[in-house]
Amino acid sequence: MTVSVTLYTRAGCCLCADMKALLDEVADDVPFRLSEVDVDSDPDLQARFGDSVPVLFVDGRKAFKYRATAGSESEAETIATALLDERLAACVNVGGPMRSLYRWQGRIADDREWQLVIKTQLDLFDTLADRVRALHSYNVPEIIGLPVTAGCPAYLAWLEEATRPRR
Repeated sequence: MTVSVTLYTRAGCCLCADMKALLDEVADDVPFRLSEVDVDSDPDLQARFGDSVPVLFVDGRKAFKYRATAGSESEAETIATALLDERLAACVNVGGPMRSLYRWQGRIADDREWQLVIKTQLDLFDTLADRVRALHSYNVPEIIGLPVTAGCPAYLAWLEEATRPRR
């Protein structure tokens, strides 16, 4: 089965070029039809995406995977449960503990953390990030997005349904 992939880009965007190169690399292993759209060519697209490029749609869906870390297992569970209850995520994997070494306030920190892998829709990011920040003990929590470049159509449809607001 061939998947339809649309990549929204902007001229001169290094991350956009990297995403295109990654898609070219996996093209032999994952059958897909790629359409590339320059956001700057259309004022409506500029308004819709702003600086949030690249954006990747797989079969018309905006599936995204976000990563966050938490300082304890209970904090990770609290965040995961809230995101699921509020339909900001379809699934949250909690893994850990893991060791994190990072530079913070002029020194190297060495802490145990729990990682959350949050499956959701791209357009929920702002609300999701606000909710994670509200529940998080860190001043600057890690909340990053990773595009889903391919996926089982049934899974992507479920992800979309699971994050749709209740009626």
